[in-house]
Order: sequence, then C-alpha cells, then structure tokens
Amino acid sequence: MTEDDENIQRALHKQRLGLALDAQDRWCLQAHERRERNETRAQPLDTGLVNDTPAAFDADGILTEELADTLGYALAQVTDELRQEFQSDLNALRDQLRVTRSLVDNDRANTVVDLPKMNWHKSNAA
Repeated sequence: MTEDDENIQRALHKQRLGLALDAQDRWCLQAHERRERNETRAQPLDTGLVNDTPAAFDADGILTEELADTLGYALAQVTDELRQEFQSDLNALRDQLRVTRSLVDNDRANTVVDLPKMNWHKSNAA
C-alpha cells in the first residue's frame, strides 16, 4: 500500500466518523472518487518545444493520474501547513494587540492631563 493509499484510507475513515476534513483529506477523497470511476484527467502537455516527453506523461502528453494525484496531495498538504502557520501568526498578533490595548487603557486611566486655563470655558470653570 502506497502512502497515497494510506492517506485516502485515513480520509475515508475520518469521513465515516464524521470528523472535520482538512484540504488534504478533501483532495484524497476526490482522488478516491476518480479512482472509483476510473476517470482519467485530460491535461494536454504543450510539447512543441520538447522533443522527448518524460515518463510522467503518456504518449498523448497527458500527465499520468498517479503523478497528478501525488502533486495534488503535496499541494494540499503545503496549503494546509501554510494556513496553520498563518493562523498561528494571526493569533500571536491578536494576543499582542490585546496586551497593547490593555496597557494603553491602563495608561489612559492613570494619566491626568492639565489643560491650559485659556481652553477652559466659563461653564466649565469652577
């Protein structure tokens, strides 16, 4: 069993249990559905400037399904990791903002500013 097959099995298990699916799991489920339908994706390769098509492509210049699934899985994994990193950075900034706001509020409460008497109005003067 390949790593992709294990990831697909894990995603199917999470789906059966009703657990939350991340981007990687959704991609694995889509790959599984394509395999079940024996659907091949048509992704023609522009081979005008290439004399020899690599083994990753078939004779028609279409990316093999296994490689497309592997690339999609890798992209989903990287996207999920970047999203988690972004979310942790965002949470750290929110915490820092919350601390800064509390410091500013404390400073405002403890600070008394004397206004010059020329700014006082007759109604405010005691």
